[in-house]
Amino acid sequence: MNIVVCNDMHSSIRHFREIAEKSRKASLVICAGDVSMFGRKLKKIISMFDRLDKPVLMIPGNHEEKKVLKKLCSSSRNVIYAEGKYFVFNNIVIFLYSADGFSYYDKAFEKKADRFYTELKKARRKNNVKYVFVSHAPPYNTKLDIVAGEHVGSISVKNFIIKSNPVLSVHGHIHPCFGKSDRIKNTRAINAGPWGRIIRL
Repeated sequence: MNIVVCNDMHSSIRHFREIAEKSRKASLVICAGDVSMFGRKLKKIISMFDRLDKPVLMIPGNHEEKKVLKKLCSSSRNVIYAEGKYFVFNNIVIFLYSADGFSYYDKAFEKKADRFYTELKKARRKNNVKYVFVSHAPPYNTKLDIVAGEHVGSISVKNFIIKSNPVLSVHGHIHPCFGKSDRIKNTRAINAGPWGRIIRL
């Protein structure tokens, strides 16, 4: 199964067109936050993603208000407000949570992640599933969270990745890290960037 992952396009129509072109070869699109610039053009962007005519899982970044994004997605046919939810496509389990991109620890995320981890263990006992984790916040002390030589990512996100062991984790928020990837034990962690990336699962 091919998926397209993207983040931090910040209302760029040019980047959307790059994502749309890649989506022709994919069954699913995942947006890891900051599709808008402080909410500007958000309604138009949701409409554009809707016209891709395939499922689009979207979480807020720090540029989207959760209530606004949720409302706009609710009137869309294909764009799904995915914050704090998990989905199953074939044998692929996807868990999405924006997490706080400005804090080392996020207690609300940790509680939600613990509940999801219980469900993930059940799914793994029943089937041979592949598991993907998506958050706007990057994991701490990786190639995805470096700003001016300092690591600014989330320790909560990093700890959850180590515990839950996804095959892939997708993150955004840190613009200098667009296109970067790293390994966290068995997990391939990436910042796909605003132009998107096709991933084969």
